Amino acid sequence: MNSMAEIETARADTPEAPLAQALRLHQEGHTAEACELLGRAARTGERSPEMLVALGQMQYSLGDYGAAALSYSRLAEADPGNAAAHLNMGVCLGHLKDWPTAAEALQRALVIDPAREEALLARAICLVHLERDGEALEAFAQYLAAHPADGQARFGRAVALHQSGQWDEAAKAYRQILEDAPRSEAVLTNLLSMALTTGDYPAVRQFAEPLLALDPDSILATEALATAAFAAGDHAAAAGHCRSLTGRDPARFEHWFNLGVALQRLNDFPQAAQAYTQAISLKADSCHAHLYLGMVHEQLGDLAVARSCYERALQADPQQPAALWNLGLILESEGEKSWAEKIYASVPPDAAEWQEASFRLGYLRLQRGEYAGSAAAFTACLERRPDWPEALLNAGIACVRMGDFATARRWFEQVLRVKPDWPEALRGLAWVALEQQDRERAYELHVRLIELGEHTKEICYNAAVICQDRGEFEDAIVLYRRALEEDPGFREAIVNLGHALMGAGRDEEARACWRHAAGAEPESPAAMPPLFTADDYSAAAPPM
Repeated sequence: MNSMAEIETARADTPEAPLAQALRLHQEGHTAEACELLGRAARTGERSPEMLVALGQMQYSLGDYGAAALSYSRLAEADPGNAAAHLNMGVCLGHLKDWPTAAEALQRALVIDPAREEALLARAICLVHLERDGEALEAFAQYLAAHPADGQARFGRAVALHQSGQWDEAAKAYRQILEDAPRSEAVLTNLLSMALTTGDYPAVRQFAEPLLALDPDSILATEALATAAFAAGDHAAAAGHCRSLTGRDPARFEHWFNLGVALQRLNDFPQAAQAYTQAISLKADSCHAHLYLGMVHEQLGDLAVARSCYERALQADPQQPAALWNLGLILESEGEKSWAEKIYASVPPDAAEWQEASFRLGYLRLQRGEYAGSAAAFTACLERRPDWPEALLNAGIACVRMGDFATARRWFEQVLRVKPDWPEALRGLAWVALEQQDRERAYELHVRLIELGEHTKEICYNAAVICQDRGEFEDAIVLYRRALEEDPGFREAIVNLGHALMGAGRDEEARACWRHAAGAEPESPAAMPPLFTADDYSAAAPPM
């Protein structure tokens, strides 16, 4: 700004007497009255350059930057070649954050007087605010060539580098400034911002800690330390920082929510519930606060409260995947399976929970006999995850119960490619073989199951029946007895053991079996019971 000394030479004995009077008032400390006096004179048309300079200087000293800018603008209109008028107008506009107009005024000052280095620096700062970083860097380079130690210019250049994406150079520039001014909050703040953006959490702590030492109430520094603690998995430290933030700024939703997250990860569910509840009191429509509060109450065993929380989360966001998934599980556990199906079907296809939800949808449909819908749900799962053994198995089961044995066989065979010798898949193939009357293949599969330790009464019984049909009575007798070891009251095995004994010529043993099965001497042997097929087996359930 121009010095008042430039105005002291104004002639008090001319028609500019108001200027002399205003100068005396200003010197006596009555600057506001001096401005009012000159303002009245200006409104009557008395706008000499000396008076406009004086008025602008006084207005500037009072912090009335808008009025000062107007005074310098009038001076520039009266004297377009006055570099100081454009410079001072630009400085005033800069204070008003009117960066575009300020930059134009400062550029005009430089065109008139290229040696005006203060105009060069001020314009460079305007260009930074306008994010015209390339031009700003050129201006700073020109200024720093003459004033390499100027702190304002060095900082402005670092900011321009930062904004333009030249982060390595910006960090280097900031650090060089920090060597000379280690307590610079602005530099620490910008370095901290860069570290947070890049996820450089050691650097976050490096800059947040001295910033917090300079200002113990710094929200930014404390939030940064909390973020670094979360990233490091130090949830105890994160909880401490978040608790500090809730004390300093208790009306901020994010502080309470993050405190809840930290406490939840520390398994301090009662305190986490309190934090989430406080967060909800500040932002009642927060889907995630209701969701996480529901998870906490689920951990506490309060399923009714958890269900209510998930429902409120879905009021805020009907497509929230985790809320849909968790609500579906609660509904299923409470026996509301029809409603659970609708919830699972609502999980968006692009959500991480979609595959599990689709699996459970298929499982519930399979349980209630909607086999086509069940097969469709499992097939959809397998389009995303082709090697999911349980989904392959259950898709096969659904197809068996639909009577689509060829497709079922393909699913079961695919299971075995993923999970060789899995008894559930071998059993599925055995069902298909029995349904297709391929008893040779069925027998091979039943024998393989027995070799793998699957000695269930149904497996042993079916293998025995097939042996008996093939005339292999002794093998059948062994297998029937093995089935009876699993269940001594297994009537079908007792009856068929009698038939196998009769076929082996052991008539008395056969009649003893039939008496045991019937409870009395029958007049004729009982009919041979059929094989056990797919209706006697259940699906592979997913984990809850």
